[in-house]
Amino acid sequence: MIQNFDNYLFHAVNAFSGNHFLDSLADIEENTNLLKGGLFAAVYCWLWFEMRGHQRETHRKILIAMLMASFAALSIARALAHIVPFRVRPMLADPLYHTPSFTISSNYERWSSFPSDTAALFFALVVGVLATWRAGGLLLLVYTCVWICLPRLYLGLHYPSDLIAGAAVGLASAVFFLRLAKTPAYERWIGNPSLRLENRYPMIFYACAFPVLYEIAIMFADVRYAMHRSVFLSPAELAAIGVLLLGMVSLFTAFFWRRVKSNRQSSQLASVPGAAWTQPS
Repeated sequence: MIQNFDNYLFHAVNAFSGNHFLDSLADIEENTNLLKGGLFAAVYCWLWFEMRGHQRETHRKILIAMLMASFAALSIARALAHIVPFRVRPMLADPLYHTPSFTISSNYERWSSFPSDTAALFFALVVGVLATWRAGGLLLLVYTCVWICLPRLYLGLHYPSDLIAGAAVGLASAVFFLRLAKTPAYERWIGNPSLRLENRYPMIFYACAFPVLYEIAIMFADVRYAMHRSVFLSPAELAAIGVLLLGMVSLFTAFFWRRVKSNRQSSQLASVPGAAWTQPS
């Protein structure tokens, strides 16, 4: 039943493949992250700085929760791709597949088609915009369906059910984290500490925020690749890599924290009248 639905809808869309104009649009969609993750990263930056007062704090806590939801949705989608039976992508399995006029990356045969982690990621991000900006969220919802998901169906990267399942994972993750953001536990352990860090040590907060926004801009390509490759590593190898990464992060954290404390002490000393005259030469 589902396979019949998949085949019917996939063939209806993929039948247009080979048209030079449509192939060019699909090519731009597939290879331009700026118009996908980059756009969402820009919108989240806009929403982060848009509000004032108490409303700003509320919106920022929601945005933090939605960033967590997007990573959770991506992780769940990738985990499901390894748990459920492997599904070959229609571009490699369907005998009636219409080939586009440009070459698609050949490494898709190693990635299961179900579910779509791209759909999971962007539908989770859409909910974050909907929760803080209804009109913008609806516009991005349409944009996600038409510009991000439809071309993947057109190119044969996914069946319709792959995209629907991925969207369901993203929406479920976003709704869960949206409700979590309204709980006292989230306020105490995540929301309030994050905003205090942004207020007291903005250099630390935004230095940490940049990699997150960068990964969103490239659609968590680094994270997805690492999660995909981790399946082929032994527990000992994973532990060794984890220890190495933890050591590197701890070293950089200690180095930058020392610099932050030093700069803070210098600023406090400079604000004391006459302090400069008491400094030892």
